[in-house]
Amino acid sequence: MSFPVYESTLLSFVKEAKKTSFMDRNYRYIYTRNRIQTHEDERKMIQNAGIKEWDLLCGILSKYVLGGQTKGTYWSEAVKEQIFYQVIKKMCDIIEFWDKPIGV
Repeated sequence: MSFPVYESTLLSFVKEAKKTSFMDRNYRYIYTRNRIQTHEDERKMIQNAGIKEWDLLCGILSKYVLGGQTKGTYWSEAVKEQIFYQVIKKMCDIIEFWDKPIGV
């Protein structure tokens, strides 16, 4: 039986992500509710997400972080399809937009 070997940066990211409040163990419900079935669907949802869709971004991130613990290909998929990058980038964009002082 072969075991996949992951880069330490990826493993460190996954370990830190698991500690955050962004993890949603009910991510399957988010996928069902939003009819997300493919990577393209995920990318479209990420691209169109705003502050109101924060739970959607957490759900997508959770699928790959938590799901990767049992299905080894999830972490590789998330890197290859740039899901981790896109979700984190969108979260940063949302925070930067909404974290401005009043009156600016």
